[in-house]
Amino acid sequence: VHVANAQILIGSDLLNLADTYIR
Repeated sequence: VHVANAQILIGSDLLNLADTYIR
């Protein structure tokens, strides 16, 4: 569960970074 949570958090972080780059 912890590993999955970490992956989800990292994934959302990457999405946020991509969002800032797209904008």
